[in-house]
Amino acid sequence: MIRWYRVKSFVWRELLIWWASGTSCLSGAALLAGSAYFFFTYLASFQERMRQYNAGFLGEVNRPSLRGMVIEPYFETIGFLLVFLVPLLASRLFLSDRQNGFLEYLFSLPVRMSEFVLGKFAAGIFNLLGALLLVSVPAFVLLASSNMSALPVIFGFTSLFLVSSFYLAMGMALSMYVKQVTPLVISHFSILMVLYFLPAISNDAAFGLGEFIKLMSPVPYSRLIIEGFVSVSVIGFFVAGVVSCLLMNILLLAAERYLQGSRSVQFEGQGGIDA
Repeated sequence: MIRWYRVKSFVWRELLIWWASGTSCLSGAALLAGSAYFFFTYLASFQERMRQYNAGFLGEVNRPSLRGMVIEPYFETIGFLLVFLVPLLASRLFLSDRQNGFLEYLFSLPVRMSEFVLGKFAAGIFNLLGALLLVSVPAFVLLASSNMSALPVIFGFTSLFLVSSFYLAMGMALSMYVKQVTPLVISHFSILMVLYFLPAISNDAAFGLGEFIKLMSPVPYSRLIIEGFVSVSVIGFFVAGVVSCLLMNILLLAAERYLQGSRSVQFEGQGGIDA
């Protein structure tokens, strides 16, 4: 049985040291700067279209909308920026513990690997939630100053939360195979880029494989949520992805712990024989 007080202790530990890394701070600042740039770019484009509409150059059919020209493109762009941000943040979750010897020490304690992994994941989610709330502030301000419904912003934020959770869990699982920071970041980033552009690649797939390939990418599901089309299958894709990656992480850590324990017992046995 999982002891949640241990999970909580791991969460607090990660929250305290997460932003001690300069990479985390720089990545967060870059995300905020990039999101601000794109938001005001989309807003300026909307205002220009509104001037054209008010001047009579556009018909009623082409009337600009905040949702279609600002909110939805903005959240889709943030989703793309997460492809760059999450690998940088996820790279330190296990590698730092492996490098400073904490992971080896943890293997000797009566702690379940599920408690450790859940604590790591929850801390990462809390930090990403903070970043996502900050980048969503312009959308909420725009919402407060207009007559637009709050649903587009809620859908957009939900999409970013699910996508970032999926990316984070994937990075945690990948860190079990790649034990160096730079190769891990490059590998994680490359996989996310492939997943992001799978829908475009699937258009050229032969033998009717295009739709199957497209189902493997989180991008279509994310866009459906941003557009307001939320269903069990869409949410289930992200939940299944996160759970699968976390289970893989737990099993690989448990296997590593078992192998380390076996080597220790074997070494002690050899020492006893020599003596």
